[in-house]
Amino acid sequence: MYDEIIHLKKSLQAQKSEKDRMKAKLRRLEEDKTKKDKQIEQLLDPTKGPEYTLSLVDKKHQGSLVVNGLKQRILKLEQQCREKENTVTKLQSELQTTNLEELKITVETYFEEIQRLRMILDATEKSSRTESKGSQRKQKVLSSTVLRLSENLKQLQQENHTLREELNTDSPASGLKAYKDWSRQRVLRRLVELERRLEEGSRAPARRSGVDRLVQTDHHTTPTETGVATPPGITTVTTEGGVAVLNTQQEGEGFIRLKGCVRQLEQEKAELQETLTDREQKLRRLMAEREQEEKETERRKNERRSEHEKETRLHLLEVEQLTVKIESLEEEKKRWTEEEQNRENRKENPEGREEKEREEREEQNQEKERAARVIQKEWLEHRDRDTVLVQSAIRGHLVRQSQIAHLRDTHTSTLSKNGQSQRGSDVTSRVEDGELVAVTLIQSVFRGHLTRSALMTESSESPASPPCGPTPAPRRVPSAPSTHTPSNTGEIYIHTHTLNLTPWWHSAD
Repeated sequence: MYDEIIHLKKSLQAQKSEKDRMKAKLRRLEEDKTKKDKQIEQLLDPTKGPEYTLSLVDKKHQGSLVVNGLKQRILKLEQQCREKENTVTKLQSELQTTNLEELKITVETYFEEIQRLRMILDATEKSSRTESKGSQRKQKVLSSTVLRLSENLKQLQQENHTLREELNTDSPASGLKAYKDWSRQRVLRRLVELERRLEEGSRAPARRSGVDRLVQTDHHTTPTETGVATPPGITTVTTEGGVAVLNTQQEGEGFIRLKGCVRQLEQEKAELQETLTDREQKLRRLMAEREQEEKETERRKNERRSEHEKETRLHLLEVEQLTVKIESLEEEKKRWTEEEQNRENRKENPEGREEKEREEREEQNQEKERAARVIQKEWLEHRDRDTVLVQSAIRGHLVRQSQIAHLRDTHTSTLSKNGQSQRGSDVTSRVEDGELVAVTLIQSVFRGHLTRSALMTESSESPASPPCGPTPAPRRVPSAPSTHTPSNTGEIYIHTHTLNLTPWWHSAD
């Protein structure tokens, strides 16, 4: 039962997850549908496009008015179709929700009923266990009492049999004669033996009272020698027989009572078995109903899936049909526009055509001039940058040379003061100074070349916007001899307008 309840809970959770997944899928499909509807409305609504404004401005175009009227009619019909579809979906959703709610309520009721039946079964099992334990204990006690009573009955029956044999063998006359001949002490011993036998046999207070009465009668009769008294053996036999009869009656009543208890227990057992069978039948019926409900839910799920698939297919077919309609309308629109353009071109004069061609040529020339100006501006900026770079390199080189010359002069002045002993070293120092000057010159040239190449690569990596027209050749400025007068500080003046500088991509020319 517990496993079945867990299985039912798992199936409910799986159904809930399936329901959530289907809801998410429906939401996505609705969003896609709304998006497509918006696109279709944008395509079909003529008031949102620029053609509607053109048609309002130019009322001579009758074809565009016809197309717009047809589009408006199509839009109205589509709106009506959408409203009807919305009503149908609402009705279907209401039916689906009602069915789902009913199923939820039925499942909850079944679950509560199962829980209640389970609790009842647990309680009945516990009570039956306790009752069975009590009944077993009672049966054990009763069986032990029955065995004990049966043993007592057997003992009493044996004693009765022995006593009957003694009575049959001994006659009353002989018994009287024997007791007459006995002495008082012997008679007392005989009575004690009989009492002991009675106590061992019956173990009841009635026997003791009977024995006492017998002792008293014997005690009263024995001292009289002439009176005739009843024999004590006969009295003892009669008392023992009465006690045995009473014991048998009591044992029979106890046995009958025990039989009644056993019958009552058997009846209770049968009733409990009947209740258990009823509960089992109810559980089987509930299980069958649950299986039927599960089959029904599966069938409804399959039906809903098939309906949803049909709806999606119909929706896709409608979308395809609408796209085909839109394409056909666009083709018609293009055809109408082409025909109108052809008509307008036929109606126009050749003078208007010449004016249009002239305007187009002027626009092309303006674009070419604009592109040439942009290229020339960029070229001038590039040329100025190169001249500034060369100027900076040459200025640095001249400053370095002036500093080296100054250091050389100071070194020679210090060496001339030292004397003629250092003439050999002066010669070597002059040679080293010349080498140092050459090295510094080469270094400066290479540094200037490297900086220039780096700047050129940067300019080539980030070029300006490509010009529309043809690139004009750079203007060459006539070269003239550069006049510069180096001073002590190493300054130099370069006239940019006298330099003949061409870019590296025109060096091949």
